[in-house]
Amino acid sequence: MVLWARIDYAYCMYQKLYNSKRFKRFASLFGLALFISACHQSCGGPFQEQAAAPGGLIVGAVMHAPGREALKPFERRRYADQLATSILTANPELSGSIDSYEYLSLRIGAPLGSLLNGYRAGGDFSPAALEALKTAQLRRRYLMMVSILPEEQSFPLKPDVEPVIGRLNREIPDYRDQSRQTILLTAVRVQVFDTITARKISDNIVRSDDGGQILANEYKSRQYVGNSVIASISNAVSNALRKTPEGKYPPPPARDDVLRHIWTRVAVQLPEDVF
Repeated sequence: MVLWARIDYAYCMYQKLYNSKRFKRFASLFGLALFISACHQSCGGPFQEQAAAPGGLIVGAVMHAPGREALKPFERRRYADQLATSILTANPELSGSIDSYEYLSLRIGAPLGSLLNGYRAGGDFSPAALEALKTAQLRRRYLMMVSILPEEQSFPLKPDVEPVIGRLNREIPDYRDQSRQTILLTAVRVQVFDTITARKISDNIVRSDDGGQILANEYKSRQYVGNSVIASISNAVSNALRKTPEGKYPPPPARDDVLRHIWTRVAVQLPEDVF
């Protein structure tokens, strides 16, 4: 009798709780929480597994190869973003299918530092690193890594001399236009990895003078080759005022400008698998 009385009492309390506003509010909030959790998992939050797309590309990192001082994290991010922008400009069909360093950093988290350090030291990903990237299940299938090689050289080009053309397309005697250029040669190694099969699909060296297009700084001046002392002095003063004295060469282009030039070359040499 006592047992049945307790069961009856418990059932009455359950009925009161079920019909209360507080219980209904709790049930509604609990249901909403379950719904948000389900959406988060289906959309692939930063810590959820997500299947890689059929193609697409992550510009993972740009770094100095051994022999140069290591780039700072903000420099790696800046160069990777510049390269990603160049790739997207040259390949608009990749819109919505390209990520950069920021995504890779958020997706992998703290272990990314050791992965990049290992890559820089060895010039490649180890089998264990490739398996780690495969396990990460990145949302883009292909990962690009770029190493700026230590070899770098700046030097002047041979002066280019042309006749001075005046009115009526006639050549002005005793004067020549002279162009003097300084270039900076550097190169990068570009590797692309398939993060589903954990293998490398391309490995190329891209140089700043590839394709016959060289980025150079230029000084132009006018040269007097006649015998008049007055004309010679006048021409020298004119060149000085223009800050292009005869025979002087400009400094080489800024390194960042040369790298942006290289990025445009990399952007048109992507593996077909990426598309």
